[in-house]
Formats: sequence, structure tokens, C-alpha cells
Amino acid sequence: MAGLAAFGLFGARGEQAVALSPLRVLHIGAVTFSGVILGVLLVAVSIWVVAPMYRVARDWSRSLLVATYAATPLLLAGVLLLVPVLVPATILAVGPALYGMSTGLVLVLAVKKGDAAEYVAIVCLALSVALTLIGGFAGALDLI
Repeated sequence: MAGLAAFGLFGARGEQAVALSPLRVLHIGAVTFSGVILGVLLVAVSIWVVAPMYRVARDWSRSLLVATYAATPLLLAGVLLLVPVLVPATILAVGPALYGMSTGLVLVLAVKKGDAAEYVAIVCLALSVALTLIGGFAGALDLI
């Protein structure tokens, strides 16, 4: 939601103020919020799908729990979007997010500690492919 406020205050170009209608700002906010929810759900699906490769039981609620906790540092970093010059600093939240996912996989899903980093890498790769495909389709359909 910080991005929504920043978009309304600063517009798309950061330093140059751009007038945006309230309806446009709400549309951008709805698309962003939907993207966040979709991202967390895709991480949970990826965790759930990969589980048998590491000899752990598939459990949707635990997969969603790990995905949600892993996303928390990234969502908190969204506050930095209020100041356009700090937007690049949001990348600093990726480390804690990956560590949170790795720790969550070990503690919540009982993945072996030595397998957690590989599991996280596979989930990130699957998420990247899924989001690229979804973004491509959404762009082709002129939804974004």
C-alpha cells in the first residue's frame, strides 16, 4: 500500500510530479495488491509441489504459512516506496525473505537443513517462471 501512496504523491516518474486521477491510483493499487496476493500464493503452491522431492508430506496450510512468513520482510520494505530515492533499497529485504523461507522449510515442513537452500532455489526458479508467464499473458491481453 506504500507504493499506492507513493504513486499518488509522486506519479510514475518519481522526480517529476504527474497528475493521476483517483480512479487510476485505485486501479494501480488493486493491481499491486492482487499481484502481492498472487505472488504469495504462487510461492505456497511451489513449496507444496516441490515437497515430495525432499521426502516431506504435502501440507497446503504449512506451505502457505512458510510463504507468508517469507514474504513479510518484502512487504515491510514496501514502506521505502514512499520515498522514490529509497526504492532501490527494497532489494535489501530479499536476504531476510530467503532466510525466512529456508528456516521455515526446516522448522515447519521438516525439510533437512542441508536441503533447505536447494529447496528455496527451486521455489524461486518456479516462481520466476510462473510470474514471467503470467506477466506475459496479462500484457498480451492488455490487462496491465
